[in-house]
Amino acid sequence: VAMEGGAHPARFLPSVLLLAFIVAASGTGGCYSDGRDNYFEPGDSSTFQLVKLGNVNLTFLDNTHLEGHDGQDYVTLGDYKVETRFGMIESCSSVTFNNVDGILGFGWAGGERSAALLKTMTQKERPGWGVVQDADFEPMERKFAFTADQKYGEVQLGGYDEDATDGEMVYFPMATTAYGVNISSIKYGDGADAVELLDFNPDHPHARTSYVGQFDSGTTC
Repeated sequence: VAMEGGAHPARFLPSVLLLAFIVAASGTGGCYSDGRDNYFEPGDSSTFQLVKLGNVNLTFLDNTHLEGHDGQDYVTLGDYKVETRFGMIESCSSVTFNNVDGILGFGWAGGERSAALLKTMTQKERPGWGVVQDADFEPMERKFAFTADQKYGEVQLGGYDEDATDGEMVYFPMATTAYGVNISSIKYGDGADAVELLDFNPDHPHARTSYVGQFDSGTTC
């Protein structure tokens, strides 16, 4: 992930997209350090805009706490370059974030002002932010895939690489504005001995035939 850069003097690591944010972390405050002095310098960017000071204040389920500011600039990911908003983190309460160049995530939310980078990359403009992409920008198809092991990871943009999979990819429609699908059956085991774990009661006053299950590849907890 590359950021271009404004007249904000602080130094930030071009770090994390968590859930729906690009989060940049500062090596000058809190416990965060990337170990290489590889920080995003807003003052070096002619296109950086400070959106709001102190607007980032997040606490995760493992009590990791992040604080910082909202900014706007160009972000380059693969062949795609978009103007988008992101959070710049100045302090972090956990060493979990140390010694990394960044954490890239494609969290999704359907609202007009959703900070999802995937939304920015897949449409010509973000009306809620007053952002219109450059005239030559071609939106990415709204698909992505990733593969990873203990040491390496790869993000595939606009679809997936068939050579990276065994068998065919299976698609399901999203059931909510987040990554969710309707689940009508969960079985334990295989074949004739499989045990159905979901038992829907048709006589219940709010009877239903499925529940929405949401997918998350992993969080700080």
